[in-house]
Amino acid sequence: MDAPAGEKSKRGAILFAAVVAVAGLIFIFLRFTAAPAKIVIVNGSGRRVASVIVISGDQRVDIAGIGNGESRKVDLPAGKPLRIDYTFDEHHVWISPEPLVALQALTVFIGPDQKLRVAQRPVAR
Repeated sequence: MDAPAGEKSKRGAILFAAVVAVAGLIFIFLRFTAAPAKIVIVNGSGRRVASVIVISGDQRVDIAGIGNGESRKVDLPAGKPLRIDYTFDEHHVWISPEPLVALQALTVFIGPDQKLRVAQRPVAR
């Protein structure tokens, strides 16, 4: 026996709602996994940094010089380790041990000893 017309329309509405919900979850997942990481470079060294280059995967951002007390913000794609090349009188390189995560926020301080210190906001994983 076929179900009455009222039950068919209820099943159709439930199926439609389920499809919309799954599509919404897929959209949210794709949107947030493709979101960039936010990197802020702060120069607290007491002198100008001649050159700063931030690299993640194939993306390279040349920030150029940063004066003492200045900061720069960079958005980089997630999934690859972060590399920062910076120069005072000599060239320095810092490489993150872990890949960047979508929506990750890192603040990188360049200290008076010309070394980098990284402060990271916790990311839900």
